[in-house]
Amino acid sequence: MNSFFPPRPTARLAPLFQPTPLTKRTSFKLAQLVFGVVATGIAPVALAQVPGQLEELSPDSGWFLRLGGYVRTGVKMSLRDHLIPTGAVGDATVGYTYDNGFVKPDASGHPSDTWNWGYSGTSPESYTAVSQYTQGGNTLHFQQIANAPRVGTVDMGSQNLFGGQFTGGFEVSRFKIRKTEVKFGFEAGYAYSTISSSATRSAHSENATLTTDTYSLIDPLDGTLLFPPASPYIGNPGGPGLILPRDPSEHSSVVSSGTATLDARMKASIHTLRVGPWFELPIAKRTSLGFSFGYATALVDANLQLRESTTYTDASILEHVYPDQNFRRSSWVPGAYGQLRATYLFTEHLGAYIGAEVQWSKNLQYSVRSREADIKFGATLGGALGLTLSF
Repeated sequence: MNSFFPPRPTARLAPLFQPTPLTKRTSFKLAQLVFGVVATGIAPVALAQVPGQLEELSPDSGWFLRLGGYVRTGVKMSLRDHLIPTGAVGDATVGYTYDNGFVKPDASGHPSDTWNWGYSGTSPESYTAVSQYTQGGNTLHFQQIANAPRVGTVDMGSQNLFGGQFTGGFEVSRFKIRKTEVKFGFEAGYAYSTISSSATRSAHSENATLTTDTYSLIDPLDGTLLFPPASPYIGNPGGPGLILPRDPSEHSSVVSSGTATLDARMKASIHTLRVGPWFELPIAKRTSLGFSFGYATALVDANLQLRESTTYTDASILEHVYPDQNFRRSSWVPGAYGQLRATYLFTEHLGAYIGAEVQWSKNLQYSVRSREADIKFGATLGGALGLTLSF
């Protein structure tokens, strides 16, 4: 790509810098400086040069390879809460809805019993040490908790993208702007980066209320003991099926304060493919200015680890603990990119570049339990640095 200068002895290269975290404001200032210098100073001067003041571009077309690193900022990560707060248990008219089952009127409209009921048997919503059903027992227990503490939507902050990239391309043709010859071609590249974030949150409630309703399994007509089907069981509103009383034989409630905690850790590996045209023009001896833009698509391999629990001051309400779980999602997201860079040649074939770049990508969302993990890419802005090889 940069073969338009006479051969020079190879110079000693300074070590590439190690990128440090950038704030969005810092990245914006860097890009603003680069674009500002080009727009108001370097480009007009370059275009106004007369022949002979600048070294002409090489007449031979060629290939190039750019190797380097980059940092961009502005990726936001969050967990959105979609759980609908549990309402009242219900009444005999519309039926009862619990966290681990339901008892509602069936199609016959019988006032004292129903086919339309179901229970989960064992579930995370078992808030007491009392089993919902004990084999051979004569009762069935249903629980529902209202005003339970819960951590809602969690903002995990804005993160930086650190990674490496390589880009290969070739020259297609040249054209002139005034008296300056400009190279034009196409490029394709691959970039890899990672992001990660974590958050710990808690929520408190003073009036968490646990309701327990007990239903009899003894047939009111002949006194025989009914045995419910194995859980989970969902009855048919139209029947037939096992009949259960429409109203509980016992009702109790416990009010307690409680605290919920949530520990979330999210990370993602991002593989990006980019392709598009590039332009380059000389601006000084051994120095050229280049611009690339085009289509970008990224494979986002995201992983979310959740740890969640709720404790109550009243010992009759058991601690509610979700097991630690990992939720993974891999998906391609489309986007676009642009890069403005300045290149300095040490020799005919070796040079270094520094530039500013922006990439826009579609957001990634995926559901976990009653939450949604959200990685918002949008437009990320930053800088790039590396070596260029021409051949």
